[in-house]
Amino acid sequence: FLPRVVGLGRATELILSGRSVPAAEAERIGLVDRVIPSERFRDEVRAYATALAAKPPLALAAAKRTLARSLVGDLEEVLLAEFAAQMECFRSADAREGIGAFVEKRTPTFTGE
Repeated sequence: FLPRVVGLGRATELILSGRSVPAAEAERIGLVDRVIPSERFRDEVRAYATALAAKPPLALAAAKRTLARSLVGDLEEVLLAEFAAQMECFRSADAREGIGAFVEKRTPTFTGE
């Protein structure tokens, strides 16, 4: 999977050389999403987890499924899967909650239903 992340040439160089990749380089080439200084790590992770926990679980799960499918499916299959996921989410109680919260100018409470 490394070539999918960093490209074939860079993956080949990393594997054949066996060299360690410094954090800044790993971030620059897309091997890691971001580098966080150790003194801020706990706070950054907590903030990220809190932000994810506030989002609708069905939508997050659907996004993860369709992203994974996009790696192996052709364009038509992926578009159909995305459409099905959007319809599943749109019909959910969480969608109604999100719309209602927006209209009422309040924070939504998502349940995963």
